[in-house]
Amino acid sequence: MMIAMILTALCGLTTTSPLQTGNERVSIETPALERIADSEEQTADPSAPRTLGFYDMTDLLAPPGEPAKEFLLDPERILEREEQETQRLELFAETIRKHLRPGLTRGLDVLQTQAGGMLLLTGTAEQHAWTRSFLDLQRAQELQLLHVDSRYLRGKGADFEAAGFAGPSEVWEDESLLPKALEQMASRTDKYELVTAPSLTVLPAQPAYISIMNQVAYVKSYEVVYVHPGPVAIADPVIDVIDEGFLFDLTGIQVEEGLYALELKFERTEIERPIPTKEIKVAIDTSSTVTISQPVVTSSKLSSTVLLRDGSSVWFRIPDGDSEMLITVHLSILGADAMATDVDAHEEEPVLAGDQPEEGRSERR
Repeated sequence: MMIAMILTALCGLTTTSPLQTGNERVSIETPALERIADSEEQTADPSAPRTLGFYDMTDLLAPPGEPAKEFLLDPERILEREEQETQRLELFAETIRKHLRPGLTRGLDVLQTQAGGMLLLTGTAEQHAWTRSFLDLQRAQELQLLHVDSRYLRGKGADFEAAGFAGPSEVWEDESLLPKALEQMASRTDKYELVTAPSLTVLPAQPAYISIMNQVAYVKSYEVVYVHPGPVAIADPVIDVIDEGFLFDLTGIQVEEGLYALELKFERTEIERPIPTKEIKVAIDTSSTVTISQPVVTSSKLSSTVLLRDGSSVWFRIPDGDSEMLITVHLSILGADAMATDVDAHEEEPVLAGDQPEEGRSERR
């Protein structure tokens, strides 16, 4: 077994939750909750005139805190930077597509990117004004950090509803609501279990994730090889590995003044113990059997795009085997001086049962 904690830049989303039993897999779809804070989509007036605008974004493509590409000498580092700049350009373009106000009208409005950091928008005057405002926000001189606290709580659906978490998801703009709910739940350790509580502090438009995984190896099957003369049957075990643990993926970007779009991805995988086993025969000319493992894996996954302001929270309820998983997210906007401070200086959250340090080695990068 190996436990590792990784904090690094990464992009990616997953929307299915596989349940593995032995060698079989069943997919459980978990719907992505888009734009919880502003669910009503309004597209631009089809009769309004459209114009073509060119937006130079080359100054926004270098990752924060890194020198311009022209100052890099290593050819491999230059290629890596070009890939990073392409990813950042697509991130900005995709953010505009999702949150542009008024929204894009199919067949009339077009948003494209070109090599070299150019963004092309065919749209209305209102859409161009929103795009210019969005890009001005990204160029703001004041450095901000996005600090996200999350909680994974396991329990029964009825108990979550009794604690005030009714429905599949909701945004709480009142920053006092979530601490009060967690404080009430902290006194009922017989009903709720805190599985883990990851936190991330990231720069805007800088994807990152935190992961704690426990790699479990098991004998999945046997491969039989017949050797002649004889014949002699040799059974070679086939080893498989399951990553057990959790993943928290985050990308945050300011889309309007004081309003932040968070791309969230949560994933938790747990192996049922003890691991079931099965006796099988690997050759027809022998009565002996070998043992293989048939692990039962419960995997809960959620991906969502949500709009939050400083101090607001969002929570989700998703199935988790026979129980449910409550995932809470709280957003805090920190100034540049907070880079040198410890995140623990913030107001402490109530501690629930199971809020213990993860075993094994931890690393931050």
